[in-house]
Amino acid sequence: MTPKEIKAGLVRRGHTGRSIAEQLRVAESTVSQVITGRTVSARVRKAIAEAAGVPVNVLWPAATGNGPRGEPKPRLKLHLDGSISLISARQQLVPSQAKKAATA
Repeated sequence: MTPKEIKAGLVRRGHTGRSIAEQLRVAESTVSQVITGRTVSARVRKAIAEAAGVPVNVLWPAATGNGPRGEPKPRLKLHLDGSISLISARQQLVPSQAKKAATA
């Protein structure tokens, strides 16, 4: 789900980032950063998911290994020229796994 969808789900159930932060005794910015994916905290993710009434693996499927086909979380690669590219889950596989995945 996107951060906007997560926030909308919280609002529908009467919660805000601030209310979750107060409950967990963390900064509101911490909750916001977890929602947007800039920070990872299993404890905060669990509280957000419970408040939104949605399982954690639905809100952040790639982070729990339950993404499309159980793929790992996509990674970013920083190149020497300063550019950044997204590495797909298939590219993260070791060569023998990639060959099996390509034939599947």
